Formats: sequence, structure tokens, C-alpha cells
Amino acid sequence: MTSSQTGPRRLSRPTLAVVAAAAVLMPPSGAVALTAAETGGMDAAYIVQSSFDERPTGPFVHGTDGWNVDVSAGNAVEVVSVPSAEDHSLRISRAAGTGSGGSALAREFEAPLTGTVGVSARVMRSDSEAGFFGLPYVYDEAGQPAVSVALARGDIVAYEGTTLRTIGQYEPGRWYDIDLTVDTDAQTFDLAIDGEAVFTDATPRTPLTGISRIAWYANGGERGSVHVDDIAIYRPGLLVDESFDALPTGALADGTNGWGVVATGNAVDVVAVPSESDKSVRLTRTTTNGGTAGTSLSRTFDAPVQGLVTIEAEVMRDDDQAGWFGLPYVYNASGQPAVSVAFARGDIVAYEGSTSRTVGTYERGRWYQVAVTIDTVNQRFDLEVDGEPLLTGATFRNELPGIARVAWYANGGERGAVYVDDVRIARGVQGEASEVVHIDEAFDAQTEPPNFGFPQGARVADGVLRVTEDMDHYTTSVSRFDAAVRDQRTLDLSFDWKTDIASTGMKTGLELRGADDNLVFALAATGAEMRYGVTGPASDSSAAPDSLNPAWTKIAFDRTKWYTVDLHMDFTVGTVQYTIATREASPRVMASGTGKIAATNLDRLVACNYYGVGPQSVDNVLLRRPAHVADGILQGKRVYAFGDSIVAGHKYSRGFVDLVAEREGITVSKHARNGATVMNAGFPAGTVIQQVRAASATSPDLVVFDGGTNDIEAITTAGHKVGTVSSGFDPAGFDSGTYAGALEATVHEMRSKWPNAPIVYVAVHKLGSRDWDTQLAVREVTLQVAEKWGLTYADVFAGSTLDTRDDVHRAAYTFDDLLGGFPGTNGSGTHPNIEGMTRFFVPVLTEALVDVVRSDAGGGD
Repeated sequence: MTSSQTGPRRLSRPTLAVVAAAAVLMPPSGAVALTAAETGGMDAAYIVQSSFDERPTGPFVHGTDGWNVDVSAGNAVEVVSVPSAEDHSLRISRAAGTGSGGSALAREFEAPLTGTVGVSARVMRSDSEAGFFGLPYVYDEAGQPAVSVALARGDIVAYEGTTLRTIGQYEPGRWYDIDLTVDTDAQTFDLAIDGEAVFTDATPRTPLTGISRIAWYANGGERGSVHVDDIAIYRPGLLVDESFDALPTGALADGTNGWGVVATGNAVDVVAVPSESDKSVRLTRTTTNGGTAGTSLSRTFDAPVQGLVTIEAEVMRDDDQAGWFGLPYVYNASGQPAVSVAFARGDIVAYEGSTSRTVGTYERGRWYQVAVTIDTVNQRFDLEVDGEPLLTGATFRNELPGIARVAWYANGGERGAVYVDDVRIARGVQGEASEVVHIDEAFDAQTEPPNFGFPQGARVADGVLRVTEDMDHYTTSVSRFDAAVRDQRTLDLSFDWKTDIASTGMKTGLELRGADDNLVFALAATGAEMRYGVTGPASDSSAAPDSLNPAWTKIAFDRTKWYTVDLHMDFTVGTVQYTIATREASPRVMASGTGKIAATNLDRLVACNYYGVGPQSVDNVLLRRPAHVADGILQGKRVYAFGDSIVAGHKYSRGFVDLVAEREGITVSKHARNGATVMNAGFPAGTVIQQVRAASATSPDLVVFDGGTNDIEAITTAGHKVGTVSSGFDPAGFDSGTYAGALEATVHEMRSKWPNAPIVYVAVHKLGSRDWDTQLAVREVTLQVAEKWGLTYADVFAGSTLDTRDDVHRAAYTFDDLLGGFPGTNGSGTHPNIEGMTRFFVPVLTEALVDVVRSDAGGGD
């Protein structure tokens, strides 16, 4: 990436895309372009659905149902009763070499399709000529073929990049399902035939920034025929995509584009707001009519939608009454609200469980993007407004096994109006991954299977799991994880632990092992020592003799206390990152580090009575696959890290960049310094650009830096200026005496020194230790610089909930001094402690690095 490239890298997961073409098919004259009116607002986000069953047999006329048909003398495109009189298909026949566009059925798009697009159809050949038929071809905005799949002379062929590959054979008279998933952002595609993957993340023949045309055809000297049926062009995972722009202004009728509308005595209208070309729906409530439904715009799903679902809409209020409008409410199949977000009397309100909370305020006349991400598996939801997280992992008002209905509405005595626009309902987190919770057990009741799967020496009692009770010396009890856990390459595990062992000559503990019998992590205690280990002999866990003990690290501890163990296990890289801390209001870290492991998965939890009598208690077991995992893609990468103490590590050498590096097998050259600034504020630690200049000229794979925390202090207390972003890329135009100019100069230095290294800027958390207005001003300029220079923005500020203006967050997640060699708690709000780094910084940076590496590789996951 050069300095002239603009636009920040978005933290989105690469998806799928396109292949290429064998022959160039030019659009026929008189082509029918698909307009917004024909594509917008369809349920299940289908852009095109054609079965041809309702069309009479005979010639298929150009323009029917929005289809382009090119056919010349001696050729045919016609509806036929194949497979049956009730199940029609379209037959494309070519017997003569006439017609500039060949014999073709095509769909054209006035506004090229971008993003992820699915294309599917059933095709069948039963002719003897067996000429080359494109089934289908996908074209870029210039009319060049970017994806090509064809049936010809007994073979199924497709282009991968510029190479034509034979990917299978077809039998005459047999139907085949051909499915493409095209991603114009990732510039890749997937191809499946009869549900079997053929290409994954394949490269298009030509760059494909937008899909202008999709065709099933033959041209030139090719001869023969093909049947095409059940064509679908759609947005994968997108259930609703409605802009309202193609609808006429006026009352919105119930059932239009699949919308449920209740307007009894009130009004639900399509209006030219914000403009004639960008319409919205206005709900106006002036009477109490409408019953429970009130005045509403809603979407109902006959089969409730399960899993991970994102609901987005733009909303705006500009009325005097300011009554309570649900924007949106999400309902279960029993009609109970599970998620409730509302704009009322100047406040943005949402339910967290059964509690109504004010989570923000709104301004009259301003549009807001409201996004709710719902997880019906883990019974949680997130709420964002204009990209800012307001609730994370919140509980539902009522159980939500599946989403049956989503509504934007007001009822009862509420009065006022609201505008709703650009509604999208999609499966999955758009642009993100989600965590998968495998176990979340608090032992408040008996488990299934009983006693957490331990066959002996275990019982659930008094809200905890008791293990190694009444077990003989050197014996074990084994609880095995299910196949879904064993299949995971990356897992996070946390649990609380306490020992009742009293004698220094006795020892009991827990071991985590893989299916290959290798150790993942072990924890044990005698009466005087806590012991932990990540290496040691392999064991089948049938017994716990001294010879199979892990290699222990021994530390003094208070056996009357509970301890919390946090583990991050990466079986691709072969690492386990661990922290053991006291479970109390101000936790003390007892041990923290990262070890190399040989285990290839997580198979079992083993309760070990190494010797003596020593029951153990376990509580609050949480085992999950984290949302953003690298799965080895970062292993071996070299990173240069610059910035201030948050990167360097305040009084503790392991900062958040180190934690990510340890986990992922990254080599880090860390140049950050405590107290450093972006601009020259006269601080003894100097500036980030000085760090860059002092670093090796050898290019790293990635550059990571932060900055601004100490600049905020200099701006607030010493009169330094935030400044503005320059209009060009010439350093002569940078005002380096300001934060903005110095930041641009720093990025320019990085770009000049390592032109091929992607740059990741880390925006730190919301700081209780700095002036808030100055934080916002510096953030705005930093975002502008990232946009201009094409930086990846790892946004802890907006992408996590860490906010040390909240005294609870400040005390729990930041530190000023070390305690026993590790970061403590109850800090000033600036420097994250180990839990603060692990919970908030590490996931955001990991996501950013993975996104960059995958984007540069041109691949997905």
C-alpha cells in the first residue's frame, strides 16, 4: 500500500467471490436493465427468483419478468414442460451462428451488485451436439467476464483466475445444481455443484468491483441446447434489505414487499425524507387506535429465525410529542418482547433483562443507525447506536428461542412520529464473527450429565462442584468434553478453584489434556504451595503416579481463598496463555505467562488425587470459542510496535501487543516508550516518529502503534493544539507542531521506510484520566488520518466496553503499581492490567491483524 491509497481497512471478515470466462459475451441491443423497483425489498433478500412454472410454454419474450432474451433466426429461448407440465424450465437452443449476443438468457443491473451475492440455478443437457454453454457467466461493470462456469462436450469447466479447469463431468439428461457465492469486496468466489464444494475463495479472471450482468448462454459456432430452471440471485444470509426508495410516496399498504402495516386511525406513509431519491417510512400516531399492534411497521417470520441475527435500521424523530416508539422491538413466537429499544422523550432506552435503562439521548431531526445483534443460542444481545456499543452481552426480557417478529411501532396513549429507513435483517454479525459458548456452568443445580460428567469422587453441592472426594492415592476421575469442543482449534476457559487440602505432604489437582494424552494445563496444591504446569509426561489419565506428574512451578498461596484461572488455548500454534488470580474485590495475580504445548485439542478434564486427602471445589466454568481467532494465520509474522506506555507496558514489560504475540507465535520488536507523544510536547520520552526513525530498515510484516494519550494531556495542560488534517500527502504541508500534523508525519515516515508493511493504529479505551472533550477531538482527527492514509483502525475505544470514567472499570481493569511482580488493580484509569488487556485490547488487536493478513493474502475463512 502506498501513501496515495486511501480509506481505512475495515475489520470485516473476508467472504466469497467469483471466477472467469471462456468467451466474451456482449450485451444484446435493447437490453432490459433491472431497476431498483424490481430488486428492492424482497423477502429473504432475493433479487431474482424465477421458476418459470407460471409462464406459458413457447417462446420466452425479451423483457418478461425483467429478463433479457437474445435469440436470432434458427435459435430459440423458450419455456418447455420439462421436467413436467407442472414444473416448467427454460430451454436455450443454438443451431445457427447468428446473433451478436448468441442465444442468451440474462439479467442486467442498472446499479451493479456489490458485496456478497449468491447465484444459483438448476441446469441439464440432453443434446448430442454438446457445445460450450456458459451456465452462468458473471460480468463486471465494463462487460468483461469475471466468473465463468460451463458445460461442454461432457465436461463441467470453470475458470480459476486465468486458468480454465475441468472440474467434473456431466451426464446427459441429469439435472445439476450450480451455486456461486460472489464477493466483490474480497475479490473471491465459491463454486459448489450439487452441494459439493469445487472452488473456495477462488480468484476472478478480471477484477470485479460490481456485477453488471449474469447470463446463461452460448454464442459463436457453439451448438446444442440446455435447460435452465429455478434461478435465484440473492444476498446470502440477508433476510430483509429495504430502502423504501422504489416505493411511491403515500400510504404504505399492508403486505407491500412483505411488510406488516397497522395504521388504523393513524398513518404509516412512504415519504420523500431525507429526499425524493432517498425515501423513508413515517409512522405517525395521533389516536389510541390499533390495539396492541398500535401504529406499526413489522416483519414476521413464519419459521422463527435462530442463531446469530443482526437487525439494523436508520431512525429519526422530529416531533413535539416525543412519545414512546419501539425502534425496534423483537418478539418470540409467543408474542412476548425479548429485545426492546425505544426513543422516548429525548432518551434512548433499552431493556436489559427486566430492567429499563436509559443508554443515551437523541436529538430532534438527527438520523441514528440502530443495530441489534441477537444470539438466540447464548440468549444474549448487543446494542449499538451509530457504531458505539451501548449494551454488550445483555440478557433478554423474555426467552428468545427464535425471532418471530420485529416491529417499529407505538401503541396505547403514546403520540408522535418517527422515520424509519434502510432496514436490514441478516443472519450473523455483519462483518464480524461471534463467540460460541460450549459450557457456562455455575453449579446452581445438578448438571447433565450428573456431577459434570465425573464418574467418581465428585458431587454438586452448595452451588459448587466438589472433586477428589474419597479417592485413593494416585487415582483419577475423568470428565470428557464433547466432539464440538474437541474439534475446536482455539478455546478460552475460565473457572474458579479452591482446595481444602491441609497437609504439606498431600497433593490433589486438576489436569486438562488432549486426545493425544499430552498436557494442556495443570493446577494443584499442597498445604503450603500452589502448583501449576503446562508441560510434563503424556498420560492416558487412568492413574496419577509420581512418574506422570506435570513439571510443576511452585508458588506460595493462601489456601483459604478462591482463585480464578483464565486460559487461552491455541492448538494450531501450540500455546496456552494462563493467568491465576485471587477471586476477590481487588484480585491479586499469582501467575501469568504463555507456554508451549504439544496437545492438539482439548479432550478431557481430569481430577487427580496425587497423594493424600484433599477435596477441591470448582465453580463458574466458562468454555468458549472466542469471536475472533487467528487459527495460526499470524504465526511467524514479524511486528514492529511503537507508541506510549500502553504499548510499552507500564512498569510491567508485557503489554497487550506482547500478549497477542505470545498467543499467536508473532515476533515483536517493541520500540514504544513510557510517556511518548505523537507531537513534540517536550516530554522526556520523546515522540513516536523518533522511535520509527531508530527502528531497523528491514521491513516487518506489520506495524502496530498507538499514540495520543499523552498528547491529550499536553493539549489540555500545556496549550498544545489538536490541529487539522492536511489536504495532501506532501510532508511540507503537515503542521507538525500540532497533533494532526505530527500524526501525518509519523505515518508518512512509516510508509516511506516500510512501504509494503500494513499499519495498524490502536485507539485506546475511553480514559477516565484524561479530559473527555479533548479525547473526542483527538479521536476525530485520528479517524480522519486513518481514513486518508488507509490505516487499519483497531478501535478499543468504540469496539469494547472499557470505559474508565466508570469507577468500577477503573478499579477493576487498570493499575498504577505492581503487586508481587504483576499489575495490580485500582489504577488511575490509563494503564490496563492483565485482565483489562486480555478482555478488551487483545481481541480487538487480534481481529485487526487477522483482517489485514487475510486481506493481503486475498483469502477468507
